[in-house]
Amino acid sequence: MDYTLINAYHESYYYTRFPIDIINKLGYMGHNGGQEKAYDMAGVEIRYLSDQNKFLIDLEIEGEGFLSLYIGDFSIKQINLHNGLNEIREVVHDRFIELNPKGKTYPSNLFRIRLEPGYKLSKITLHDKSAKKYNSNLKTCVYYGSSFTEGAGSLSNAYSYANLSTTFLKVDSYNKGLSGNCLCEETTCDYLATLNPDFYILELGCNMRGYMDEDEFNKRVDYLFNSLKGKKVFVISSLTFFVKQFKIFGDKAPYQEKNISFSKILEKLANKYNFVLINMTDLMTELSDVSYDMLHPSQIGHLKIAYNLYLKIKDRI
Repeated sequence: MDYTLINAYHESYYYTRFPIDIINKLGYMGHNGGQEKAYDMAGVEIRYLSDQNKFLIDLEIEGEGFLSLYIGDFSIKQINLHNGLNEIREVVHDRFIELNPKGKTYPSNLFRIRLEPGYKLSKITLHDKSAKKYNSNLKTCVYYGSSFTEGAGSLSNAYSYANLSTTFLKVDSYNKGLSGNCLCEETTCDYLATLNPDFYILELGCNMRGYMDEDEFNKRVDYLFNSLKGKKVFVISSLTFFVKQFKIFGDKAPYQEKNISFSKILEKLANKYNFVLINMTDLMTELSDVSYDMLHPSQIGHLKIAYNLYLKIKDRI
């Protein structure tokens, strides 16, 4: 294989963001949507060093969506994908070749193909004979969380808070967000511990409030934190934003009692394990930072989370 694949496994017909044996155990009380979300290509990236002046790669997918092309630190364009075979033949601009600009994070001959959620990837065929694998020397971060982390509310996964914050931090990220299904199963927690990145960012609280009571939430988060004990961990308490901003809705505010109780549990457990707790109220600051569904961060919300998160952790990693 002449390319490097970030954040994906190929153990079955499709590529996945979790090993198959972990995917089969995702879920709680009949809520098994995570088994499907693990096939979403959120934050998966194909990388290779090349002497060519254009992308020469085929991707076979199931579904529809798009991807983003980069060379080094520089963005090129988004390309729409259709069901079946997609031939990517995008020429790099002559001015880029002539000037050969040096990026701060990646070399100028690194071809990067960043994938999006919403489709399944079944096959990668690289036609570039000059291609070589790229071994990064950057620090690594693992993200785990809900649809916030997977990228919902962002118009492109490239502009989700998980990707933007690691762009600011100049680290490589592994996005393990599961939309609607961040449920802290024991097997998932054990798996996350084996990844052993330089640091973790855990966005917790949102999904579990709809599926379980306080005792179950406490037990599961305690197991996750214990699995990562001794590692560098930043915990985003996502529900504090709704506790604060949704007061104006009074009795209409959804899950407000659990928003409060789950936030207190996260604070208690973060203190117990000496993890850094970051309240979402310090990342998103006003109600308009969520999209029209009154839940997911808007595009500007993702940007604010990313930048404020960067400011909070940049001197701690």
